Amino acid sequence: MDKIQKEKLKQLLRIKSQLEPKTYLDELAEIGVLEYYVKDYLKEKFDTDPEYRDKIYDYIYKYAEKYNDDLEVYYLEQVLESLSFFNQYTAEWQKTRQ
Repeated sequence: MDKIQKEKLKQLLRIKSQLEPKTYLDELAEIGVLEYYVKDYLKEKFDTDPEYRDKIYDYIYKYAEKYNDDLEVYYLEQVLESLSFFNQYTAEWQKTRQ
């Protein structure tokens, strides 16, 4: 995929996201109360369902106007997990290479 195609794809994805209807999660995140709503009413689902947690944090990130400690820690944990997996995955290859 060349540079022009990538730019067109990015533009199409941006347009698509603008055309999608807002959900109640969008509305709550936009006014800055989604995190409180989830902690008060959906805590069990938030704590047990990783896909739902990802979705909620994506909404919070999308509409964040200020720094959010929980969000920052969550994304740093995700990066750490990915790097740990990478290290484990390449450890055997590095041993055989030496």
